[in-house]
Amino acid sequence: MNMTTKNIFAGVGVRTTFVNIFYDELMKREFVTLADIMCIKRRLPKGFYDNNPKATLSKEMYYGDLKKASSEVVKALEQVSPGCVEDNGKTGKGKAFKYSGKSDDPLAAERQAIEQKRIEDYVAFCKASAGILPYSWFSSYFENIIGVTHEKGAKVEEVVIRTKSEYQHGLLLTKPLHHSLEETIPFGEHDGQWYGEVKLAIEPNRELRGRILMYGENLKVMQPLRLREQIKEILTKQLENYNDIKE
Repeated sequence: MNMTTKNIFAGVGVRTTFVNIFYDELMKREFVTLADIMCIKRRLPKGFYDNNPKATLSKEMYYGDLKKASSEVVKALEQVSPGCVEDNGKTGKGKAFKYSGKSDDPLAAERQAIEQKRIEDYVAFCKASAGILPYSWFSSYFENIIGVTHEKGAKVEEVVIRTKSEYQHGLLLTKPLHHSLEETIPFGEHDGQWYGEVKLAIEPNRELRGRILMYGENLKVMQPLRLREQIKEILTKQLENYNDIKE
C-alpha cells in the first residue's frame, strides 16, 4: 500500500524498538499504556510504574523516543483505517490505547518492505566488494548477524555485554551489534565503573568478536565464559605485538 509518511519501521535503535513493541501490543486488541511498553522494553514487571512511587515514567531515558514512536504508530494505523485506534479517555501515564481494526496485521507490508530493503542493501554491498570478502565471512555475517537465518545446528547463546558510559550505551542501542539486542536496566550511579548492560541471543562467532573489539575498552563481555576467554586471548596476542616497546 502507498503511505504518505515515512515507513515507521525504518531505521534502527530505540525509537524503532518502541515502534515494534507498541505495534505488536496493539495487535493483541487490548488496552496498552506507554508505561506497559517501557516495562516490556526494560524487562520490568507490568505495573512497575504504578507500584513504585519513586519510578517516574516521564523521567526515564528514551521516554521522548517512546512518545514519538507511539504517535507514529497511531498515525500510521489511522491512515490505513480511520478510527481503528481508541483511547480510554485518561491522561498521563494512565492513558491507554486499543486497536479495533478489521485486519490482524494492517502494516504487514511496511514491515516486510523494511526486511526486504535490508537484504537488498546488503547484497548490493557484497557485490560492490568485488569479491574481496571471503565466502566464509559472508556466510557468517548474513546468517548470524543480520539474523535472516542460522546454519543448521548453530548454537544460539545469551550474550551479556556491559557498557562503559551513557554515550557508549546509547551508541550501542543506536547501532546494535545484532537484531536481538535488548537493553537491561542501566546501572547509572549504582556502579562506579560500568553504566549499563545489554543482552543478545546469538551464536558467538568471529564477526561478533570483531564488532565487540571495535568498541575497545568501552565494552566488557560478561557471558558466556567462552566468549570472554576468546576476547581475552585476542587482546593478549595483540599486546604481545608491542612487547618490543621500551618504557
